[in-house]
Amino acid sequence: MKPFRKITGPATRQAIRRTLRAALNSAIAQQLITFNPASHVELESGRRPKPLMWTDERVRRWRETGQIPGPVMVWTPQQFGAFLDAAEGDRLYAILHLMGTRGLRRGEAVGQDWHEIDLDVGLITPAKEIVVDGWDIYESEPKTDGSANTIALDNTTISELRDHKARQDKERAQWGHAWQDTGKVFTKEDGSWLHPGTVSETFRRILATTDLPPITLRDLRHVTATLTHGDGGDIHTVKETLRHSTITLTSDTYTSLLPELDREIAEKAAARVPRGRRAGGRLASGA
Repeated sequence: MKPFRKITGPATRQAIRRTLRAALNSAIAQQLITFNPASHVELESGRRPKPLMWTDERVRRWRETGQIPGPVMVWTPQQFGAFLDAAEGDRLYAILHLMGTRGLRRGEAVGQDWHEIDLDVGLITPAKEIVVDGWDIYESEPKTDGSANTIALDNTTISELRDHKARQDKERAQWGHAWQDTGKVFTKEDGSWLHPGTVSETFRRILATTDLPPITLRDLRHVTATLTHGDGGDIHTVKETLRHSTITLTSDTYTSLLPELDREIAEKAAARVPRGRRAGGRLASGA
């Protein structure tokens, strides 16, 4: 159906071809067929588009022309902070905060169970995800084995999750026996599963109230990468936070993005070195 039709990108089509090719090769090994047509299908490159940061110059040009520099755009920490300010008070604020700071995918976030979060220790394990099939939803295992790795929660995110839990407990009391105890962190008001599409719609609605340059809900994972790297984390730390399957995937995705943050990191590193001279070569007082 057209309203629910999703066009697959080059990377997805490459993945589909790999799966078909492997299945048909297995059929050849079992002498069920003699020819693998998937091996002869030519597709465009399946390289992932490189994310670009919304620098001041790119924002200025976007405001003048309406043109977006690339298919994947990423907010700066300051821009993400402005979005959170606009989102504060929304019932789903905590899920947007969690996705932007800890890099959970949309399906992982709505599939997150309370028993896989330890707010006292500050750990979270995205062990389940809610998958959309057309418009129907079902629970599934994570995208990869590494997706279920445990990662740390910062104090601010822990505080937001505690506030969210208190709100959910009030909703539980209001619904009484009609409450559906799914055990999920993010639910509808009656405790039932939250549709991933609701999160996307909430994100778009809040974004429309701001003057921020556009990104997608999926791009909040890239925001996590910039926050992690900007705080001194290397590419391996970014990989572990985003729970990528390989360091190559992380490197290929962020080689175009992270250098844009390196100037700030370089300035911070230089500022840590005590000097007897001021900037510009003038002697410091008392020297």
